Amino acid sequence: MKLSKVLNNPNNPRIIRDGKFEKLKSSIEKFPKMMALRPMVVDENMILLGGNMRRKALEELGYTEIPDDWVKKATDLSDEEIREFIILDNVPFGEWDYEMLANQYEPAELEAL
Repeated sequence: MKLSKVLNNPNNPRIIRDGKFEKLKSSIEKFPKMMALRPMVVDENMILLGGNMRRKALEELGYTEIPDDWVKKATDLSDEEIREFIILDNVPFGEWDYEMLANQYEPAELEAL
C-alpha cells in the first residue's frame, strides 16, 4: 500500500527526539521484518492509533510503498478503547507531549492505565 494512505494522528501525544528517533530509523533499516511483527495500527479512516513515529521514520527513510502486513486495522474498538490503546501503545518509547495529554486526558485516566 502507499505510505501516504496511512495518516498521522494529529492528536498523538507522543514524540521521539533526535537520537532515539535515529535509533528507530536504524532499527527499521536493519530489521524491516519488525514492521510486520509490530505493525502500525489504524482506525477505519486509516488514521494512526499506534505507529506515528514509525510512519515518520519510514517516510524519512524514503519509503513510499509498504507491505500491507505493516498496517493493521482496529475497526472494532470503542472510542474509550481507542483512547486507552493510544496511551498503552506508547508507554515504553519516546517522550510525552504533556500539553497535548493535558488537553485530551484527565489525570485519573492516565493513572489508571
